[in-house]
Amino acid sequence: MLSLSLSRVLVPTSVAAAQPDTRRVAGSLLGVLSFVAFGLAALLAPPAVAVPLGFAALIYGVGSSASVIGRKDGVELGAAGAVGIGFSAWVLGGLAMVEAEFWHPTILVVLLVGASLVLHARVLVPGVRNGAVQTVLRRAVQAANPDVRAGVSELVGLCCVAAFGYSLYQARHTRIGFEVPIGGYLTKIGVAWYLSLAVMIAAIAFYAWRRLAGGVLFAGLQLVSAVFAVPILVYSVPRSPAAQKHMDIVSFIIAHGKVDGIAGIYADWNGFFSGVAAALDGVGDSSDRIRLETYWPLLMALTTFAIVSALCRIVGYDRLTGYLVGTVACLANVLQQDYFSPQSMGYVLGLCLFAVCLANPRPAATVDDVILPSRRHPGFRLAWWQLWYALIIATTIGWSHQFTPFAV
Repeated sequence: MLSLSLSRVLVPTSVAAAQPDTRRVAGSLLGVLSFVAFGLAALLAPPAVAVPLGFAALIYGVGSSASVIGRKDGVELGAAGAVGIGFSAWVLGGLAMVEAEFWHPTILVVLLVGASLVLHARVLVPGVRNGAVQTVLRRAVQAANPDVRAGVSELVGLCCVAAFGYSLYQARHTRIGFEVPIGGYLTKIGVAWYLSLAVMIAAIAFYAWRRLAGGVLFAGLQLVSAVFAVPILVYSVPRSPAAQKHMDIVSFIIAHGKVDGIAGIYADWNGFFSGVAAALDGVGDSSDRIRLETYWPLLMALTTFAIVSALCRIVGYDRLTGYLVGTVACLANVLQQDYFSPQSMGYVLGLCLFAVCLANPRPAATVDDVILPSRRHPGFRLAWWQLWYALIIATTIGWSHQFTPFAV
């Protein structure tokens, strides 16, 4: 039987880490694949899968193309930079159309996606010529490492997959009556579901003990997905009542192309609503909006996992620590800012902003460096491109929620 070596997992930024010229190639490949996955899902998958996947593709596919612009020698923002710029592109684009009362989301979609594909082509076409694309793909195949031998690590991985599959199966078949009992689905889902979570937690502990970063990533993503997907499958509706109110604002903007008639606080900070409305209306699939607000917590959890892991790498921790911290950050989100709301996006963009400002590791001053914040830290420089990234992301946060800028 074929097995996967879980000590190595296909992660573009890590696969291409050895050679700087392959980092952008790996990121662009993933960005283009996100567009392809959305296209296939739109044709073949049900709306429950296609709508959230499409929104994720529009964010990362557009955002990852920004790595092509400007010099960023020795710096790899990865998921943090892509998510920050991707969200900002849609929010600021939608906001501009609403403020100008020029509501044509299809034009925005064509411009952003077209520009992104052109930028990705600027990386991938030369990458094919100089062999960088082939190098990335070859390392991806090597990372999968098909083998006929099955060891303890592979056995633990199979148990983790079985526990993850059972958690989703049990959630799908758990029925809650019209009146939700105290404790919700947690009192109805059964003891075996809790045991499946225990298996996934044990798998994370095992891989952490064996120092297998790929295994921790593998099991951690399954645990996070199980915890956040289960209430979605059980209830099939948004977890928070406020999510529907926010989607009503999005629906109003889609119908009228403006914010006149919306309550003042939402009209004054309408960036989030305008951006989501532009993305949904622009791809022509705004009829099934409840899917996006229902699956939004899972989308935010996986995004948070990626950004926190990237942030840990930026400040000097290894991948193993980053994946562990990312898992804990998702599961222990005491703020509960993951439902469909401007503050959930602001929380994620705040993490992206920190990552951008900390991402420059160059110890020597160059003509691209502009600020020496403190003489006590003479090795730190802030590049011009970091200022532009930070300004774009901060502007997006400021136009989307009245409190988040102060919290950040």
